Amino acid sequence: MKWKLYKDKTQRVLQSTDTSLYEILPTGVVFPNNAQEVYEILRSVINSNLKSKDKITIHPKGAGTATAGQSLGKGIIINFTRHMNHIVKMENNYVDVEPGIILGKLNR
Repeated sequence: MKWKLYKDKTQRVLQSTDTSLYEILPTGVVFPNNAQEVYEILRSVINSNLKSKDKITIHPKGAGTATAGQSLGKGIIINFTRHMNHIVKMENNYVDVEPGIILGKLNR
């Protein structure tokens, strides 16, 4: 499945906050399905930045529990919680997870 850039007001407003006091309306939001799509998104933004003087920033976002606003910005929000939220591998003292996993799911 090809990734989609959501630029509608609803998605942008939903992604404009976290648990901090900040609210920053992003330009767009993407929900990648896998690492390949993340690569394609980053490549697309880099190519756009090379062609334009108006630079686009990237802001990775998980569950939105940041208390300092670090996942917010005016650029593109890459939200990992919709599709990239799985445990990849578990060993004795090691767990490999995708970036959108929520701590509660990991603990279960």
